[in-house]
Amino acid sequence: MNHIKFVNKNDIKTVAILHKNIFPDHFLGMLSVNLITRFYESFVSDRLIFLVSINEDKVSGFVLGGNSSVINECKKKFVKDNFVRLFVYLVLSPKVYPLIFSRLKNMLKINKKSKGQVSTASIRLLSIGVNSEYKRGGIGSTLIKHFEEIAKQKGIESYGLSVYKTNEKAISFYKKNGLKIEKETSNSLYFYKTLTE
Repeated sequence: MNHIKFVNKNDIKTVAILHKNIFPDHFLGMLSVNLITRFYESFVSDRLIFLVSINEDKVSGFVLGGNSSVINECKKKFVKDNFVRLFVYLVLSPKVYPLIFSRLKNMLKINKKSKGQVSTASIRLLSIGVNSEYKRGGIGSTLIKHFEEIAKQKGIESYGLSVYKTNEKAISFYKKNGLKIEKETSNSLYFYKTLTE
């Protein structure tokens, strides 16, 4: 039986393992499970919406989102608390260099192009993932629905997220769950959904 609950510290390592398995080609997915665990530990906060799906006493999926400024605080805290570990990992992992340079280049492009183009979304969905064993079981959509319900209870009117244009499965999933394209950059689509309709 599947149920959704707020994450706790005991769930985080499983979330990290899931993230690494689901997103091996993304920057965070290239880090060690230990570093990804520390990353997600930084987001255990009542100021964010961080939910897990539990199936047969195992974490089968997760969703994380919240106010952009709180998300950025958590990211900065993670980098500050793990700077030496990250530095050593990056120095010893040349395979991530092209991804880092590509990401920096894209960030510069986005900053130049999107001056004044601020998302209308109240909060951002940072991360969502479902264990491959449970794909096609509706867990992703269930996580999104619970995320939206909690957001509405907090008085949030809309949320948004971004996804790489090459990630056709994710784009299809977000459209199926009622999100609309708000804007696009050279390599990403920005989605939003109004929760007050």
